[in-house]
Amino acid sequence: MSGTGREPLRIGVMGAVRITERSLADPARAGGHRLVA
Repeated sequence: MSGTGREPLRIGVMGAVRITERSLADPARAGGHRLVA
């Protein structure tokens, strides 16, 4: 699809950290789970 004006989503590392915190860490804590990296 050329000419649609769409560009790839660009987020920085800190943006990715915030998204990960909200989507993985918070629900895990709420469920009583512990994340290990």
